[in-house]
This record gives sequence, structure tokens and C-alpha cells, in this order.
Amino acid sequence: MKANGMRLLAFILDDLDAVLARFEAAGHEYSRLALPAASTFQVAFSSDVDGNALELVGLKNAVGDKLQTRLQIGLTVADIQRSRRFYGELLGLKEEPEMNLPASMGTVGNVRYGFVLGRTTIKFWGKGELPTKTGAPARYTGIRLITVNVEDTDVVHAELGRRGVEIKVKPHDLMGLARVMFVTDPDGNFIEIASPLRK
Repeated sequence: MKANGMRLLAFILDDLDAVLARFEAAGHEYSRLALPAASTFQVAFSSDVDGNALELVGLKNAVGDKLQTRLQIGLTVADIQRSRRFYGELLGLKEEPEMNLPASMGTVGNVRYGFVLGRTTIKFWGKGELPTKTGAPARYTGIRLITVNVEDTDVVHAELGRRGVEIKVKPHDLMGLARVMFVTDPDGNFIEIASPLRK
């Protein structure tokens, strides 16, 4: 909540209590979020060894493989509508229903927005005037990059260019591993688009 950019990773768990027990055994700090007793989930916050914020969401009723998305990338954004247009219209991701957030979080409109990318959700909210902490992955430690695996990077490059998405790095072969390109979202968060090398 102190800057725009990639601010947290959220994990959706069937066994939150077991995870927190392991945290306690290792002396790793966390805090629980107070939620109404009727809530279908519980939430704890912690950080990894580099200080990246972690949100641990525990489902009160385990759902196993029925839940398609288990990882969420949390962004604080400068302009909600601009980010909705980028992830929805320009990247073509499916938008989830809006989720109300507690007023105590101080987000713009008390709303969280989400877009589904494979088995991952990109979720975001606004916090008003904040500094922006984004940039190329090599510039900082922390959560720096979203990687999207596609069948053909060059086809995606042509389509995103047609839609007006700014291309930061054009498609190129990366160390014999994959064909990659990079774009950035409206706040400058880097998104890598990668496909297997053609034989």
C-alpha cells in the first residue's frame, strides 16, 4: 500500500492452518486478518525472505482441484480504468466480478478488480497518489515480472502491436531456451511473453 507496482503474491490454500503452523515452528512472523465469522475464508499476511508481501488465503472448505486459480499477483495501480482497459481490452483477459474490500484498506472505491490469466489471477486496486516502483527486472529485487506462456510469441507480437500495446523488447531468441518479448502495463510493470523455440 506504499507504492504502485507489483505489491504482493497471494496463495489460495486448502491448508492455511498447517502452513501457519510451519511458519510458527520456523519462527517466521505472520498476522491474521480479522474477518466476520460467516466468511468462507481466512486470511494471513506475511513476507518472504526478501520482504515481498505474501497474502495467504485459507478456504474453510477445501475444494481441491475444483479451484482453477491458486495464485494471485496483486498490483497497486495509479489509474484503475486504464489498467482495466489494458488487461481486459488490450491483453484480452477475462475480467472477474468486482470484489468489495473493507473500507479500512483505504482503496479507491473499496473495490478490487481481477483478470484471469491461465491458472493465475492478476488483481489490482488503487490507493490514490503514490510513487510508482516498477521497472526492468534487473533493476531491483522483489516481484519484478509476470511471465505468460504462449504458442507463438511472434503471432502475439503482431496482435498486440495491432492493438496499440507498447512493445518494450521485440521478440528474440533467449539463450536457446525460448522466444521472448516484453511489454509493460500502464504502470510500467514488465510482462514477459514466451513461447518454445521452433525446431
